[in-house]
Amino acid sequence: MKAKIKWLFFIAIVIAGIYMGVRLCLPTEIIDVHLDNELIVKNFPILKTNREKWWNENESSLNNKYNFPTTDTNGSYFVRIIDIGHGYEEEIPDRDWFLPGGSTDHLFCFNEMTVKNRCVRKDHILMEISKDSKGKVTFYFFK
Repeated sequence: MKAKIKWLFFIAIVIAGIYMGVRLCLPTEIIDVHLDNELIVKNFPILKTNREKWWNENESSLNNKYNFPTTDTNGSYFVRIIDIGHGYEEEIPDRDWFLPGGSTDHLFCFNEMTVKNRCVRKDHILMEISKDSKGKVTFYFFK
């Protein structure tokens, strides 16, 4: 019996290792760029250092391709990077197991989108980046 448990544990470790290896090798995909400096992505780096590195390597190409991020007159900006998760959602309250909810505070909704599914979950925020007028960049990490 102990041998079976050890064997199952070993298989679980191998599967987790393969998953993480594949996940680390997938390139970050930009799904959407929004007016309020939100960047919707898929396969964003897992490690904080890799997230910073990705931003530093891609900031100028994002600016050239999408005119992103939008900066203030003094050169400062605030950017929010959000994982697409299971895709855009409709702006409806979450179902509560006991009482029906009425709040959609759990969603970021993009008013410039004219489709029904135009929101993403706030709990999918991966990182926020701010740059002040002196050029100092600060990273905030979530998840």
